[in-house]
Amino acid sequence: MRTIKTLVVNAIAAPFLAYNALTNDRGLVLNDTVTFSTTGATIFYAVLSCFCAVMFVVALRTLRGTNAPAATVAQSSATTLAVGRVRCSTPPSCESERNVAAPV
Repeated sequence: MRTIKTLVVNAIAAPFLAYNALTNDRGLVLNDTVTFSTTGATIFYAVLSCFCAVMFVVALRTLRGTNAPAATVAQSSATTLAVGRVRCSTPPSCESERNVAAPV
């Protein structure tokens, strides 16, 4: 449920902040301590918009279950190498799930 809330909030916030960055014509004052000029406020809105867009993608990947790294196969003329997560199907052969990476 928390991931869905993050997804919805960032889906709304990213375009809103991008619109504010594109149409900004005034400065920004945060709690009377930080003051931004017009250019500074535009950059601030753009950075927040990008952050929300990244968090939206992370929440979407988490919701879809694709945040684990996929297995990658690197192949040279002499060796074939698999890098990524390996799951063991028989308990005697290995203890638990582990990351496997071998030098080429």
